[in-house]
Amino acid sequence: MTRTEWQVIPSFRYDALCLLNTLTGDPFYVEFNQDAYDYFKPRLTAGVENALGDLKRSIKDEGKWIISALLCMYYSGTEGDSLAEMHHALDNPEPIRDSLQHSPYYDENEWQLFLRNRDTLHTIFRFLEDIDFTGYWQGTILPQIAPEIEKIAAYLTEHDVVAKLEALIGITLPSPTIRVYVLYYTRPHGIKVIGQNFITDASWSPKIALRTAIHEMLHPPYDYEGDKALKTAILNLQQDAFVAEKFAGHNPDYGYNDFPGYVEENCVRALEQIVNEAFDIARDPRERWRTEDDGMHVVAAALYHTLKTQQFTGGFRDFLLNALQTSLAPGKVRRVYDAFYGE
Repeated sequence: MTRTEWQVIPSFRYDALCLLNTLTGDPFYVEFNQDAYDYFKPRLTAGVENALGDLKRSIKDEGKWIISALLCMYYSGTEGDSLAEMHHALDNPEPIRDSLQHSPYYDENEWQLFLRNRDTLHTIFRFLEDIDFTGYWQGTILPQIAPEIEKIAAYLTEHDVVAKLEALIGITLPSPTIRVYVLYYTRPHGIKVIGQNFITDASWSPKIALRTAIHEMLHPPYDYEGDKALKTAILNLQQDAFVAEKFAGHNPDYGYNDFPGYVEENCVRALEQIVNEAFDIARDPRERWRTEDDGMHVVAAALYHTLKTQQFTGGFRDFLLNALQTSLAPGKVRRVYDAFYGE
């Protein structure tokens, strides 16, 4: 009997929010969504282009956040799926704040960033209303992604992710239900939102959706703010020259632009690789970390090697703390990384 209950559905609001990456004209996203950019660019007014520029400058350039990731996370604190309800949430944000504060994802500085952009978002949402983006999405986009949603749902129901995560990683998930939002505009990001919910792209294979589910359900793999000893060990890792160089030199378009978030992502990727191997859907780990996000995830490679060589069987927090104080202490990560690639 499978423990996992899959819900695989579309979402208008998340697709609208993910489209904003491309509408800003950011070359990183236009490359993935050229057709969308070419369709909407002639429809942008000067006022909307200014608003989109302000949004990018505030959230991405200065805030070092991915626009879609931040906004989808915040809007996951409300159920409204229409543009009218998205406007309403901007004018009445306290339910969003309450949801975030009951999750691991609340940050006061990020909350203030969201509040500062409410007028800008109102302008952009009004533009989407003026061009009847709702009708366009329902008539053009939804029919394109509906068949892919069916394929992904059929594939995922064959895989009991909840049971496998609990058995291999030694965690207990709060619910057997995993909700997958399948979108048209999210490339190149999979996005975690509040709860056991995440976003994937309709153009990706069902196997990628499964990998994404495994990855996102592992976030966060520990209580960073509430665990003083682990927090200290993670921050001390900044003293490792090899890790610090990779973090400082990585492409910020990929995200992970604060050091604790970078380490968390590396930990999740290492754990994810182990679970993927159990499902027989894993990429070759050496090739993966040599090329994935331009090779920035060196901690993931070293940690994966440590997990495998020390035969990890559960209790990740204690395992990680011990590793960060011993085999992966500052100054030792490069040695483990080279050992991994030297095998």
